[in-house]
Amino acid sequence: MKTTRSTTRRSLAIAAAIGSVGLIAGCAGGGAPEDSNPDETIELTVLDYYTDEPSHSNMTARLEACAEEVNATIDHQSVPSPQLNAKILQQISTKTMPDVLMVNNPDLPQFADTGALRPLTDLDIDTSAYYPSVLEVGTYEDELYGLAPNVNSLVLFYNKTLLEQAGVEVPTTWDELADAAAALTQGETYGFAYSAASGTEGTWTFIPFLWSNGGSQLELNAPEAVEALDFYTGLARDGYVSKSVVNWAQADVKDQFADGRAAMMINGP
Repeated sequence: MKTTRSTTRRSLAIAAAIGSVGLIAGCAGGGAPEDSNPDETIELTVLDYYTDEPSHSNMTARLEACAEEVNATIDHQSVPSPQLNAKILQQISTKTMPDVLMVNNPDLPQFADTGALRPLTDLDIDTSAYYPSVLEVGTYEDELYGLAPNVNSLVLFYNKTLLEQAGVEVPTTWDELADAAAALTQGETYGFAYSAASGTEGTWTFIPFLWSNGGSQLELNAPEAVEALDFYTGLARDGYVSKSVVNWAQADVKDQFADGRAAMMINGP
C-alpha cells in the first residue's frame, strides 16, 4: 500500500519544532541549608535522562563547572528517558529525591503537584535573562519550579555519501522526503528513521509534521492531523522506515543513523 500524498507541496518544516525540553527542577529539602558554611563542600545529586554519549559526559562537565563556582561536588546519575518518570515517582514515594532533577516540561506539573519539588521562586533566583516562554513552561500554579538549561529543536540529518550514491537531493517537502526515503532504502539500510516510542520523545518528533500541515495537538481528529499521521506512519508501512521505531528513543535513532542503517533521520540535541 502506498502512502497517500496530497498534491500540496508541504514544506518539510522540521526545524519548526522548538520547545523547552529539559527543565532543571529544584527538589524539596535538597541542596545546602541557608545558614551553611560557605567554605564547606556541598554534595549534590543530579538525575537526568542523558544516558547516551557524548550527551552524558557533556552534561557532567557543565554541571561540574557550575558546581565549582559554589564549592560543590556532583553525583550525576542518568536513566533512559522512558524510565525516568517511573524512577522519579518511586523516589518521591520513598523520599529519596535527588537535589536537582531534569524532566521534560510536559511532565513537570505532575511532579510539582505532589509537593516534592521546591519552587525556585523561594530561592530568589535571577530569571531576567530568560524569555517569558521559557519561564512559562517551568511554571506550575504561579510558582516557578524549573529552568530550561537548553531549548531544543529538531533537524533533518542526512548521510551525504548515501544521497550522492543514490543521486538523491536533500528533501525539502513531504513528497520529496517520501521519494528520497524510497530511493535510499536498500539492503539493510532504511531511507529514513525517527523515534515513534510512546511518550514525550515520539510525540515531540511527530509534532513538526502535524504543525507543517496546519494541525494542532488540541484537535488530533481534525483532517490536518489525520493526514499528517497517515503520511508519517505510511513511511513505515511502505518499508522506508523500520517498524522498530515504535521502540526507539531518540538516542536509538542516532545509533541507527551513525551505523549506516538509516540514510536520513529526524533528531535533535
